[in-house]
Amino acid sequence: MNQGSGTTPTSSRLQVLVLEPDETLAAEILSAVEEAAPGTGADRAASLGEAQQLGVEQKPALFVLVSTPPAIWRRSSSTTCAPVIPMPAPSS
Repeated sequence: MNQGSGTTPTSSRLQVLVLEPDETLAAEILSAVEEAAPGTGADRAASLGEAQQLGVEQKPALFVLVSTPPAIWRRSSSTTCAPVIPMPAPSS
């Protein structure tokens, strides 16, 4: 188990696994998971190898893979990123 970085007690089943090397970002994601679904077994893996080990051992129901936002994302006036997705023209 990932030395207490997540919210999963060692005796319960891991339901959500977050693959994110940045501890601060991972903590925010795990906090959001706990807020949305209290009591959900969640943990963080800092590397792909750690994620593979936890995945084999615990078989989580959901993997959250965090990556650098693609170039099509832009910074809005707030501190969050928002995707810029081109919308198709309405059909007649």
